[in-house]
This record gives sequence, C-alpha cells and structure tokens, in this order.
Amino acid sequence: MRRFLLIAALLVSAPAIAWVCDLSPVAAQSTWKRVLFQKEGFSVIVPEMPKSRKEKGLSLYEVVRDKEQMRYAVGYLDLAIAPGNDPKLINEVYEGVRKGAERDKGDLVAYRTIERNGFPGREMTFFLPDGFAARWRVYVVNKRAYFLSATTTRKNLQTDLAKSVAVFLDSFRLNAKRPTPQKLPRQSVPILPSPSPTPSPTVTPSSSPTPSPTATPSPQGGR
Repeated sequence: MRRFLLIAALLVSAPAIAWVCDLSPVAAQSTWKRVLFQKEGFSVIVPEMPKSRKEKGLSLYEVVRDKEQMRYAVGYLDLAIAPGNDPKLINEVYEGVRKGAERDKGDLVAYRTIERNGFPGREMTFFLPDGFAARWRVYVVNKRAYFLSATTTRKNLQTDLAKSVAVFLDSFRLNAKRPTPQKLPRQSVPILPSPSPTPSPTVTPSSSPTPSPTATPSPQGGR
C-alpha cells in the first residue's frame, strides 16, 4: 500500500516572517502580535517571535514560556498527494495526531470538527501525564497539513491561560484557496509526533538564524 511521505521543507533558509500589529483584546494588553510567515502562507498571533526547528520531517515554530509552563507551537508537514475531499484520507491525518498522543499515554478527552478558509480541520484536547494537557488544531490544506498546539498544565488550559490559548488557536490565518475536488485512491499516513508531556525548557533553533522581526502596521482592527 502506498503511503503519504513526510517531506522535509525545501527551504533551508529561515522563513520570511514579520511582525504586524494586532488589536485583539489580549494582544492589546500585552506584547502579543501577529507573525506573518510569508512563504509558508500563514500567520498566527504569539507573545514573542517563535524559534524554528525540524522534528521528524515537520517544520516547527515554537514559543516556550517557562514561567507559565506553556508552549505554543505551529507547524506543517508536506504530503505526497493532496487528500482532496476524501474524508477517509483526511481523517488519517487526524488519526496520526491521536495515535501519537496515545503512544505517549495521552488521553483524548474532547474533539470537534472545525474549518479554516473552507479547509477541513479538527480540534483535539489531550490529558497528558503529570497533570499536563495539550490542545491541538489540525487543518488539511491541499498537499499540506498545518497544526497548532498549546501544551501546558491542565489548570492553565482550563482556567488561568484559557484566553491566551484561545487567542493563539483562533488567530491562525491561511493564504490558500480551496482545491478542486478530486477522486483519489486509498492512502495512509504515518503517525505524527505527539504533544510533549511537558513544555520543553529549551528549544534548539534551526541552523539558520531567525531574522529580526520588522513592524508592519495592519489595517485598523484587522488581524
């Protein structure tokens, strides 16, 4: 049986990213701003400039907040073919996240169907060992799977930092058009890396340095 293959990003240089102003309620009271990943075709709101690294074929951009015991991550993996509108193929991408969490003793406690720009998605919440939890959002966009995750303590996820998690997850924006439906043969995908039980205290940056952010004003009230 043919399989989707994890393909490393072709760009070896640091992604073209820039700060842009954001006026969301949380961002207005803190240093949170939108980061635009121009070549990758998406943007997201984070409390500081993320650091990039590679992990098992995934391109990752992370912000670790040790004092808050919080890790925000956004990333993507390229697929061998586009799943199109085949629900079975799309579901295998979501199953990769679930199986990865299960392998590391993560329990799926909630999930719901979502979408972004007309592309299908899934939100999943996992309870992890030692009182931690992770909330994931995964979107299948043409030949790419995007994902966001917030990993922290269960208390933070449900109370103290619930608003910050919501701002981060809701802020994801895509620059992509919905593909033309196509009929594809059955495929399968590998298990994706699971949510880490604890936010890593250190993040190893990629070999290429992350460029200094530049402030780019956005239209008033826009994200």
